[in-house]
Amino acid sequence: MSRDKIEWTVLSVLMLSVLTLGIFAIGLNRDSFWKVSKSIYMVKSEIGNFRAGPSINNKVIRKLEYGDILSLSYNKGEWYKGRYQFLDGWIHRSIIGRYLYIGYFNEYEIGKSMFEVEWN
Repeated sequence: MSRDKIEWTVLSVLMLSVLTLGIFAIGLNRDSFWKVSKSIYMVKSEIGNFRAGPSINNKVIRKLEYGDILSLSYNKGEWYKGRYQFLDGWIHRSIIGRYLYIGYFNEYEIGKSMFEVEWN
């Protein structure tokens, strides 16, 4: 196959890919975006104390590590009530980050498609 034919084939495949992605992007709307995205909370410090109550005076029930994922239910000031695996406890806001994850997600697995977002 000549170099010109190879270049033309590669260019055709690229153009077809761009056209397909464009059609797919037009089909997306805000609702479909939120179906594949999720706001998650993750420990952003090296070690974080998961406590029995919303104060440094409460007992540490587990030491969490960087990258551990929590689900949060509510807060008292800078302290957040959350769940890590099967434990309920409290964690300080300075220890966790809020991330927007796009794509497949479950509590125990996370990929590279996530972005830290600002807290309100």
